[in-house]
Amino acid sequence: LALVTSLDVADDGAVLRREHFPALVRNRCRLDYLTVSAWLDGASEPPPALRDDPAMQAQVRLQEAVAERLRGRREAAGALGFTAPEPELVYDAEGRVVDIVTRTATRANRVVESLMLAVNEAVARSLADAGYPCLRLVECIPTRRFALDEESS
Repeated sequence: LALVTSLDVADDGAVLRREHFPALVRNRCRLDYLTVSAWLDGASEPPPALRDDPAMQAQVRLQEAVAERLRGRREAAGALGFTAPEPELVYDAEGRVVDIVTRTATRANRVVESLMLAVNEAVARSLADAGYPCLRLVECIPTRRFALDEESS
């Protein structure tokens, strides 16, 4: 069981309509970021789960196109991006951490992040519109003011 958020997104990335409804999720294929990214980058064939399913291939490409529109609109409005490398833990067979490596977001990561941000915003707006109190995190680039003390220079 899930709560689905459906968004209508304009060519410029504006969300025109949002709707939330209960649904039963049926997973048609399991995908991973690395193989989907390699396929989207043109470096490999579609992942096995997509290879014989043109409709799912089209769906993934549509999701990427919508994610790009949403990201473009956010960036034009001054939103911060997710470009910094992140630490990723490497585990051994017993589940112990054996290394920490740097993970850079792939093309598929960026698609999912963009869609998740849009859905989170849509849910927050729907809750606020319904009169529920909501907390929002606003990331701002800090401004620093320096005073020059001529006596100490």
